[in-house]
Amino acid sequence: MRLIDADNLDRRIYEEIPIKEFGTVKRMARIREIIAEEPTVGGWISVKERLPTSIVNKVLVWLEHEDLNGYLGFGHYEKYKGQEIWYDLEHNEAFSIRGYAVTHWMPLPEPPKEVTEG
Repeated sequence: MRLIDADNLDRRIYEEIPIKEFGTVKRMARIREIIAEEPTVGGWISVKERLPTSIVNKVLVWLEHEDLNGYLGFGHYEKYKGQEIWYDLEHNEAFSIRGYAVTHWMPLPEPPKEVTEG
């Protein structure tokens, strides 16, 4: 069984499904779609299994290159004019320009929340 972020799932359901659809077959179908789209918590996702749903998803990526055993990067996925592109956010260019192929990706964790004492 996949582990998903329940808080994020709950937020998406209430934000993306109109109130008038609550309790309908259409709503249940959309919930199943949202669950399928949710990132797996704590694990790498193969690009063969699933791709990020939006370019705003900044993710960790695992790359393969003929000269390296593997490389960890920071990027995002975009589909533009029928082309699928993984962008290297550190170098502001497509990973493929330098011969890297993205094989896996992982959502970034939530940023830390500042704790105030008192």
